[in-house]
Amino acid sequence: MTLNFPGPAEVRINYLVNTRPHQVRLSFVPDGPLVGGMLYDGINAVNHANTVDPLVDHTDAFLLDFVKAFNSSDMTTVDIEVWEYAPFSFDATFITSTPAVNAGTNANPTVPAGQLIYSFRTLNGGIAKLVLMETGFGAGASIPPPWVGSHGDLITEMTDSLGIWKARDGSRPLVCVGVHPGQNERLFKKIYRS
Repeated sequence: MTLNFPGPAEVRINYLVNTRPHQVRLSFVPDGPLVGGMLYDGINAVNHANTVDPLVDHTDAFLLDFVKAFNSSDMTTVDIEVWEYAPFSFDATFITSTPAVNAGTNANPTVPAGQLIYSFRTLNGGIAKLVLMETGFGAGASIPPPWVGSHGDLITEMTDSLGIWKARDGSRPLVCVGVHPGQNERLFKKIYRS
């Protein structure tokens, strides 16, 4: 079985929904070595065209689309962390963080214990997933294409040919193959069975 590792570097976006903490992790390739304590605004990333962009530009663009899935009164982002992974491992070293306060924008109330999974086929033929917790989308059947609105915006951000986000197989998300709203069993038990 092939092991796919995160990184080589990773953005971790921490957010709260009704005071419950969640995190989204996005892998990228930094332009040059990362050093603990360096400024977030000083980190550059290699995009899919092998040119260099400021990490903050891509993170800000992702956040603009990310918050569209959440109710503004229920959700807010907290901060953005950058971590670097040792090659071929799951061992990460903290590099830096920066505050990021972005409220959700969806008019629908967030769904406790809900999860929204975006599945992508990667350039190398693998599968990448983006999992959002407690969005404004409740459990139900998979959402068929064409994906528009907040789904379309987030999919476009993840599959941008000039983007920086990497899949764990080392390639990039190429095309979305599914949007799946559901319920997270672990979170459901935490909320309703504790």
